[in-house]
Amino acid sequence: MKKIYLSLLCILGAVTINAQTWNISDAEFNALAGDITTTQTVSGLTLYGVSGSALTIDENGKEIDGYTFTHRLKFNGSGKWDDETTVASRVISFAVDGAKKITVYGMTSSSSSERNLLFTTNGKQTEVGRFTHTGSAIGKYEFDYTGGAETIYVYSESSGFNIYALIVESATAINDDIKADKQVASTQYYCINGVMVSTSFAALPKGIYIKKETYTDGTSSSTKISKTTAW
Repeated sequence: MKKIYLSLLCILGAVTINAQTWNISDAEFNALAGDITTTQTVSGLTLYGVSGSALTIDENGKEIDGYTFTHRLKFNGSGKWDDETTVASRVISFAVDGAKKITVYGMTSSSSSERNLLFTTNGKQTEVGRFTHTGSAIGKYEFDYTGGAETIYVYSESSGFNIYALIVESATAINDDIKADKQVASTQYYCINGVMVSTSFAALPKGIYIKKETYTDGTSSSTKISKTTAW
């Protein structure tokens, strides 16, 4: 029995080791409650806001996956950039040293409008993830980032989006096994610029795409793929 217990501890440790969780309900974020109008960095998460185009942290209760959230981070609109690689405001970012599993809990500020939370590298030039959701209920989005050391930027593509927590953890074989057990409910393919082009890989022309799989449990994952032959 003791050996089984130790084995379980090892398995759990393998899943959670090297994980970074930014929970907006934690005291370090509560200390910033209100409008964020200057660049702030909290435990490695950088928040970009300026006067007139601020991020906001305020009270808002939500529950999901055993979390009881009390606060949220509001983007208050689409991300703003001075150019393709220079952040202006309404963006957050964090650094990774290689492949990671990334999870975010959030929802839009509209109960009916479907909006996109984007994850990009090279400034806003390369999309690596996309959380498509509404504001009817809090949702969860997870995806595997498979690139090298980079800064990952997170921002709303258009209009308001609110997040409650962001988790970055090492990609492991255990996580792959968990993902393999999930059942895919739908698959969509997006151009790098974020336009959904097909639900069929066979119908795609040659190019680079973001493949988004939505599972029957409501979670989803995105991966960058390439197609080297025509139809």
